[in-house]
Amino acid sequence: MAAGCRYLQVVYLRRCVNVGDEGIIALAHNCPHLKDLHIGGCILVTDASLQALSEHNCHLTSINFSRTNVCMHYCLYIDYLYITAVDCDCLSLH
Repeated sequence: MAAGCRYLQVVYLRRCVNVGDEGIIALAHNCPHLKDLHIGGCILVTDASLQALSEHNCHLTSINFSRTNVCMHYCLYIDYLYITAVDCDCLSLH
């Protein structure tokens, strides 16, 4: 899907438990105009997805990755983003 949708700007995949790094990395590589990504509850998503997003998506401004398998120390990859709905102690995030 991602390869044929280069101009996607908003993707909402909340609680899609079969979505993992492979799908999110494909979005990162193929959807350069992505601005808003909701992947909360996608339990197969890990740090690899955030790393790919940070390397390929300069237009990304908001991401929800609550209830995923992302470690918070990888937020350094996306410190330029407005991060929403993260289930942890994130007092330093804006």
